[in-house]
Amino acid sequence: MSSCQYFNKHKPSKYVNKYQISIWYDKNYQEKLIKTSDALSDLSTAYSISFPKDYFFDGFLSQYPIVVNNFDMTDGDKLMPLLCLCTPFAELEYDYLILLCCNKPNILTPNGLKIPKRFFETLKQYVENDGEPLINELSPPFPVEVTSQMVNCFANVYDVEKPAVTGYENVDRVGELLWALSKSRQVLISNNQDTKYLNRIEKKYKDEIIKILANTNSKIEDEDFAEISKLCTSVFEGAEFLDAELNMFYNNLIGICSE
Repeated sequence: MSSCQYFNKHKPSKYVNKYQISIWYDKNYQEKLIKTSDALSDLSTAYSISFPKDYFFDGFLSQYPIVVNNFDMTDGDKLMPLLCLCTPFAELEYDYLILLCCNKPNILTPNGLKIPKRFFETLKQYVENDGEPLINELSPPFPVEVTSQMVNCFANVYDVEKPAVTGYENVDRVGELLWALSKSRQVLISNNQDTKYLNRIEKKYKDEIIKILANTNSKIEDEDFAEISKLCTSVFEGAEFLDAELNMFYNNLIGICSE
């Protein structure tokens, strides 16, 4: 990874060795972290923010985590002003911003938010131009489970709060599968040669969803189960379930589990 980044910035040379690349990479890495915290200085002035000592990669996608202290990320009215102060992220060299939340000393809430750079690019236009129609183009941030890879990016030692057992633990997987089913249709349905493949993966997704519903039926409220089953039937029959619908599904689920 470091060699690829080095030669992306420099012309190839037979005189360059691994030691020189390592020195350049470490210097560039630290400068990038300083540039990021400087870019988000307005955010850290308005909120209590813990910046990381490292960022991380998921495959080739770079992800930069921060911790917001004493903040309720499930409150949309409070979340949007915070996100508006994150718009400088649109100019930085990362693919995702990860928002983590710490409401108890050194203990992170089990879920954070994963926000793509393009979200901030659109939000930045809205903030700068007061373009009300642009706000409708924003898909809500994706909830994400806090992982050790995220936690290890910080100098501070954090534990992750263990979520209470609610019976809704696998319901988020239903949302993921409905999204995958709908996305597969969107990508493949225009190509008749992919019909057989689409039929196979549709069956795979539907079978897994039906299995999860069967295991969840007795564990959650009847009204919630009925709503989720109705949604699944609708998507099975062709209704669209993409980014906006998935995020609404997640937000509703978070609301139910936090009651």
